[in-house]
Amino acid sequence: MSSIVRPLVTVVTALAGPSPATLFAKLGQFSQAAVKNVSITWKPLGPLAGTVAIEYPRPVPEEYGALWVGAFDYVFETTKKQPGPVKLVHAEGLLTFEVSWS
Repeated sequence: MSSIVRPLVTVVTALAGPSPATLFAKLGQFSQAAVKNVSITWKPLGPLAGTVAIEYPRPVPEEYGALWVGAFDYVFETTKKQPGPVKLVHAEGLLTFEVSWS
């Protein structure tokens, strides 16, 4: 998976700058190779925060959230931004994450 995503991330950050918001906005496109039938949307909540909503076609356990936090860590590591706490709201097949950085 990383052999597919890393070049895409490199291009996106070269064109738009190393912003977590930019990468979170593209997360749905990046993950299409690994995750099928899942909708990922980004909603900014200001210049240093936003929500990532990940919707599955059926209910999933809350533990799925931990898998996505690893991807978020990669975003912060790549952009060299300090992450704030990640808040997860789980509702059936929808995982909503509030993320922030400094």
